[in-house]
Amino acid sequence: MRFFLFLGSVWLGLMGVAAAQDCDKCVANSYLQSAILNKVTNHIGVQFDYDYRHTMLTGSSDTKNAADEKVATTLVNLFYSQNLFDETNLDIYLPFVSQAYTARPNYTYDSGRDSSFGDMSLVVNQRVFHGVAERRLVDWRVRAGTILPTGDSSQLKNYPDGVPQPIPGGPVYPTSALYPEDRATGSGSVDWIVGSSYVARYDDIIGLIDGQFIGRTTGTNDYRRGDTATLHITPGYIFSYARGNEFSVLLDSAFRYDGESKFSGDKVANSGQTAFTMGPQVMANFQSKAVAAFGVNLPLYQNVEGTQIASDYQIFASVMTGF
Repeated sequence: MRFFLFLGSVWLGLMGVAAAQDCDKCVANSYLQSAILNKVTNHIGVQFDYDYRHTMLTGSSDTKNAADEKVATTLVNLFYSQNLFDETNLDIYLPFVSQAYTARPNYTYDSGRDSSFGDMSLVVNQRVFHGVAERRLVDWRVRAGTILPTGDSSQLKNYPDGVPQPIPGGPVYPTSALYPEDRATGSGSVDWIVGSSYVARYDDIIGLIDGQFIGRTTGTNDYRRGDTATLHITPGYIFSYARGNEFSVLLDSAFRYDGESKFSGDKVANSGQTAFTMGPQVMANFQSKAVAAFGVNLPLYQNVEGTQIASDYQIFASVMTGF
């Protein structure tokens, strides 16, 4: 009964950066971990996200990936949260992005790696409500901020006019389903973020609801990425062990919507998606002095605009401490 009462309280709470170049799971987990580290006000951490994309989709249907196109994105996110005053913190996310890819544009072979810093986020988060007692916790925060164009957006100027056409008499490969947006490690635009997170614990049950919206603007290459909306719902169970340390098993359910992008004011073909993923996550709390997490998410549903290379799986890890 207590479990269902807990879930009801979470669902009633107000909710909370799939483009491979941002990590919405990093953001969601940073608020879960900082809520657990409730005795300190400043936090520092590092987050790792690996996204492998090889499945070719047209809409929500599998399409044969005859050209064996793929991209593997590794993102290392440095996170720092500085208390400004009372219940207000400034959160800084600085990602480094490395993408290994294989593409077949116009029946040629292109393989390599793009690496650079990604777009840095500056976010002010305000704690609206916080209550803590023995084996009890409620933490509700709202946030707003900006994403600065510190990443490499030079690929976005290579957007072709229309979709490349087959070469007469060429090999039987489809036109490339990897596009400039897949290769760029930055947006080239100053964007904005709003969101909210709600963390609750009741005895051995813990959970997170985190929602975020990213509004995009037109960048330096006259390219405007589609707006992004994400929602994470992550319930879990806590196992206590020696000396006040805790081990948790959680199940993360994530919804993501990416709108269609625009180039020179026109809609970009084969951009935009809706995705729902789910996967297990484990978390260790070392006496509320440091928190580490590891998880895997698998796509249960993906629906892309046009034909795109979609995610096969995502691996996430993070560690955070406070001072």
